[in-house]
Amino acid sequence: MPLTQASRPGGRLYDCLMKPVKALALKAGVAVLMSVCLSTSVAQPRTTNEMASSDELMVYAAILDSLSQLDANSHLLIADKTSTFACGESTGNGLSVADCNGLRNSNETPSDRMVIVTRDLPELQKDTLREFLYANQQCVSITHKIPSNADYYLFNDPEIPKAWKYSFLVYLSRVGFNREHTEALVNVGLFSYADSKLSEGHYVALRKLAGKWTLGGTSAVWKLTAN
Repeated sequence: MPLTQASRPGGRLYDCLMKPVKALALKAGVAVLMSVCLSTSVAQPRTTNEMASSDELMVYAAILDSLSQLDANSHLLIADKTSTFACGESTGNGLSVADCNGLRNSNETPSDRMVIVTRDLPELQKDTLREFLYANQQCVSITHKIPSNADYYLFNDPEIPKAWKYSFLVYLSRVGFNREHTEALVNVGLFSYADSKLSEGHYVALRKLAGKWTLGGTSAVWKLTAN
């Protein structure tokens, strides 16, 4: 169900669009039914003045390029603030999945989730996981253009054409890198209003090959279910 122009993120009517929507929280193969709420009209207690780095933008570009391949006509609307490990409080980008910001479940610590990610992505280096844990304690802004070929806009972009309608909402975490910056880990929350089966949150591992970020394996956190 595509959103109307008046109710899309950034608008005052965009309070909690998906109250009836349910999702599956995934932990060690166990699925738990939970609710999802999306909003940008919230306090931002964990937001800093820091911005995503140019290296992070390159990783985001690889993610967006991959998402655009889901559908040749994909239009992506990207949260302009990153997701964090926050639970039980207002989030910086308005995403709340079972009372958390999409990076973990409410019955987990961030370290618990990293154990699951390590199980699913055993090739990840310890310093990549360590930097991811540290970077995602606070929310930062995505203000510079992401160098992607995808058709996208940020939530706060004043130049979104009135006729432009997005097909996916995308929430990104900060990126954890290894020391050599040849390996990366990012969390991606994806909401499709046309096909709920494509709506999910997962960690994505990436490798830099010949100077280009390439997607590797994934580790699931949550997935929407049909009502």
